Amino acid sequence: MLPQFFSPEREPGKRQVRALKTSCSVLSLLLASCGGGGDSGGDIGSIVLPSFNYGAVAVDINSGAAGITANYPSQRRANDEALNQCRISNIFATTACQVVLEFESGRCAALARGLTPRLVFGWASDRRAGNAEAQALSQCTSRGGGNCSIALRECNS
Repeated sequence: MLPQFFSPEREPGKRQVRALKTSCSVLSLLLASCGGGGDSGGDIGSIVLPSFNYGAVAVDINSGAAGITANYPSQRRANDEALNQCRISNIFATTACQVVLEFESGRCAALARGLTPRLVFGWASDRRAGNAEAQALSQCTSRGGGNCSIALRECNS
């Protein structure tokens, strides 16, 4: 049910008038951004809401299994699929996979893995894929990983 801004029994209060002005301002902005509100031959266009894409990185730090996702419509779905990929890639069939990184639209994520002298991971996200990879490699090395290399990389649209 839509709120009633005015009722025939009483004058509108300041709060009601302010809410109406705010609603009209928002509507005006939406129409203007869609090409509406002017003489457009009756076609005011369609309102296009920005789409957001989500991604996630999941790892099992004990086995080395990992999964990465990008361009999912919700963070929950991205996380679930990254966990699923991690579990599928886990040859030891353990369920110790955890989401270690979430990233949104316009960002890339990278996962680095070092195997010597012990299993070590590094992960990062950035607007540029190369920066995300460099940060993940640096993190892997700083955690004691030797021969760190990029294991997974994905970018959200």
